[in-house]
Amino acid sequence: AKDKMRATLGLLCLFSFLLLIDGRSLTFFCEVEDADLEKYFTPGTIQQLQFLNAKISLAIVSMSTPRANVVRLLNENNIPVHAWLLVDKQQGYWANAGNLAAYQDQYAKFQTWTSENNLTWEAIGLDLEFDLTELEAFQAGNYSHVIDRIWHRSTQKIQDAQEEWSDFVSHIKSSGYLVESYVIPIILDSQETHSSLLQRITGMIDVQSVDTMVPMLYSVLMPFGSGMIYSYSTTISAIGLGSTGSPASVGTELQFQNWADFEHDLLLASERKIQNIYIYSFEGCVENNYLEKMKFMDWERKISKKEEQLIKEANMVRSLRALMKGSLVFSNSFIEGVFWILTHPQVIFYEIFLLISSSIHYLFC
Repeated sequence: AKDKMRATLGLLCLFSFLLLIDGRSLTFFCEVEDADLEKYFTPGTIQQLQFLNAKISLAIVSMSTPRANVVRLLNENNIPVHAWLLVDKQQGYWANAGNLAAYQDQYAKFQTWTSENNLTWEAIGLDLEFDLTELEAFQAGNYSHVIDRIWHRSTQKIQDAQEEWSDFVSHIKSSGYLVESYVIPIILDSQETHSSLLQRITGMIDVQSVDTMVPMLYSVLMPFGSGMIYSYSTTISAIGLGSTGSPASVGTELQFQNWADFEHDLLLASERKIQNIYIYSFEGCVENNYLEKMKFMDWERKISKKEEQLIKEANMVRSLRALMKGSLVFSNSFIEGVFWILTHPQVIFYEIFLLISSSIHYLFC
């Protein structure tokens, strides 16, 4: 029995060492309520996280004793923990242009809770998305409420909000934490155009002073999902993949249907040399036994989808992104838009041609 234990520990150390040499970093998002924490953080899953040399980004949906106990358990087992800050759903849940005050208050409470429970964090995570109350209003058909909110979001208000959020990030950093943001990928396209239209419509913010920006490229939510990963991979060092399912999510159609689909995205991210891979969610991986399968993955194996098909999808995404950038530039001013089009003729000629030809090729070839 002792020899078997030594062999297991030796294999664990070797695998973790190889992951470190390779430079790949795995971080699992966890968004479960207090009552479910014990179900997912067991001696078995702790060992699997150690084997993968992985980290946990834990949603701070409460500051309770059970959540503090889980953080201490991870600390004691040398598993790095990131605090994924969230506020009440009535306050927008995710970080956006209208709820900085709620996040400032939440962070102050978080610091007190951390100190009282002697918790250790590697980083603070900010989920920069929509205002959940607006999203729920839109889904409920309350369009007048959403339009009213958009109408009152001026360019100046967005700029002020982004400056204030940048100051807040600096404040967090002054406490000694790294700060990372989880973003919807089109925000990267908005950055290139210096347009605030996207932020005015959605209420999203673009805080570039973070240490790591993680575009959430969930292929199950997007057309040409693999093409999205392929297209954005040229400019990013971190990626969010998903979803493997979670009690916090609704609808099994919005998650990987099997291990092969999940493994495909992991291998594609690895093949595209993205070193920091974030996975939503830890609980979904536990439920589907994906952690065990990840332990024995061949990260160098070629993905099953043919490269020609990937390039076709990536070309479609690239063309759509180029057209969207042109539209965003036009939103700033007509003169700037015309100038940008004239200095980027590929947008109006090559990219439109590529979009049409890619569509025909994708549909009929």
